[in-house]
Amino acid sequence: MRPDKTLAVLQGAPEPMPDHAWLERTAQAGIVHRRLARLARVERAPSGRARCRQCHAFVDHGVWRIALHIFEEGRFSPLGCIHVGCSEAYFGTSEILDRIRRLTPDLGDDDAALIEQLLSAPPAALPSDGGLRKTQAETPIDDADAADSDEPDVRDRRTAG
Repeated sequence: MRPDKTLAVLQGAPEPMPDHAWLERTAQAGIVHRRLARLARVERAPSGRARCRQCHAFVDHGVWRIALHIFEEGRFSPLGCIHVGCSEAYFGTSEILDRIRRLTPDLGDDDAALIEQLLSAPPAALPSDGGLRKTQAETPIDDADAADSDEPDVRDRRTAG
């Protein structure tokens, strides 16, 4: 949904539409927080392969995540997902439960309560690299240590011919 265009349509409508007040509030929030329009639904991660678009860490299998989409070329295109706990940093607000409940109609009350807890919890501490490191960095060889060694230098082996 494009909030600015939706708001113009709502304000120019000759008579109120169903859910007019909610749509107007949602469009106004989308203008203030531009990324809110990307929220598609909330779902459990079907695998542990996706990365959060905010913190770049993997979204573990079975945890709640927010699916994102973007409206381009006349249709919605999937954009990825974020952890529920990363929503405030990504959207600029944590006041998204009403929108989540509307966009995920099969969400039960127990699940909604759990998501509300995740939204109000402080963000989890992440590694400084955002969880992107695949392996430990190798220790660089100090030239002084290499000079004390009886082993030939790797650079010498490449140039020897």
